[in-house]
Amino acid sequence: MGDIEESVQALLVESLATTLTRRMAERIVADVHRNRAGVALPTDVAGLLTLVRGDLAHATFLRVGTRAPLALSEIEERLLALDVVPLDAWSAPRVRLVLVGGCGEVASHLARQIGAHHATSVREVHELLIALDGDERTLVVIDGDAPTSCLDAATLARFVPDFPNHVLTFVAASSPAAREAYLSTGAAFRATLRAEPLDHPDVPRLLRDLVRGDSRGKTRRTRGSSTSTTTGPARAA
Repeated sequence: MGDIEESVQALLVESLATTLTRRMAERIVADVHRNRAGVALPTDVAGLLTLVRGDLAHATFLRVGTRAPLALSEIEERLLALDVVPLDAWSAPRVRLVLVGGCGEVASHLARQIGAHHATSVREVHELLIALDGDERTLVVIDGDAPTSCLDAATLARFVPDFPNHVLTFVAASSPAAREAYLSTGAAFRATLRAEPLDHPDVPRLLRDLVRGDSRGKTRRTRGSSTSTTTGPARAA
């Protein structure tokens, strides 16, 4: 139970920290925990929404006053985007999300669904390189359906093998041509290729699995499969 309680508290802190400082977010959640006098935090979406609108709202207004509505609306938006609370996802290392080929709203939506603490979208090579300039754990999500991105599959396939080890790459709506480009450059060994489009309902779960490492080594493409996953080794070519 202790691990679950810590995971829920981490979820609330991460959500509050998107609009407040992390230290303030931790203080507010500590206030809620103390005021509940030993009553466990809820672990379902409906229960957490009730908590946010009650105990958490009260504690947030006491701490930050007029800044509370924005912070609380951010948490509600995150929770409403979830079907279930992915408790094991919130204790994982902090992760940034970089969306290639999509807009900022889509990047923010995906970040909320997987618990990423920061999101940005890029369309040019230099924007991507700037976004990856650091040592923070980063998830690069590539929208294969985006028609206006200057970063096409062939260009990206040349860069992905040289991404730092702390960068994870996920390609949504990957076409046969894109998979061939990733195979021919060796980028397939560093990326998860999926046929599902970015708005597919399974994508948030797939992204959370990738961040946690659950998809490593057990989602290889099988002979004759129509949906690609992490592309297999050279024999797949």
